Amino acid sequence: MIGLYILGMTLLGGFTGWSTNWIAIQMLFRPYHPWYIGKWRVPLTPGVLPRERVHLSQKTTEAVMSLIDPASLPTQSRVEDIVTLTYGMLNNYFDQAPLPIRMTPPKIRREIYLSLMTHLLGNLPYVLESTNLDQLITHRINLITNAEVEQAVREFADVQLRWITRLGALLGALIGLAQGGIGAVLLH
Repeated sequence: MIGLYILGMTLLGGFTGWSTNWIAIQMLFRPYHPWYIGKWRVPLTPGVLPRERVHLSQKTTEAVMSLIDPASLPTQSRVEDIVTLTYGMLNNYFDQAPLPIRMTPPKIRREIYLSLMTHLLGNLPYVLESTNLDQLITHRINLITNAEVEQAVREFADVQLRWITRLGALLGALIGLAQGGIGAVLLH
């Protein structure tokens, strides 16, 4: 009888740990919108990610913008490296273009490309500042639906999320085992 009691407490604790972690993970993503009972908004609705969308998009934009800080952009000395890496794309364009363009000699192709890249890279900080790139990034992130955010996170974190629920079950089972053992000693 005591063994059955301890087993029951262990199973109940494991189920409780698993279910609470599973619910907590679901609450990261859902519900997408607040729930109401009359005029009263149900606490913790919407889920964490839907509720913090604006903050998340702002922080993501800040992270992206920090990667393209004008100070980290290529200098004139690196233009030749960039030209070498991307010159093949220009040649593909010339090779597929109409006949007069295809006939452009390779030396002139390279000069055109070098001139374009020098101009582009030289003006890139100005272009980035004048396009309000941060507002564009934030706007594009805000167009992503809550379901798409959930799907993206689940695609790369599904294994970890499952392990979180399993760990909850294990910890719950251990706590249930301890409670069952203590209860059995006290009942005996």
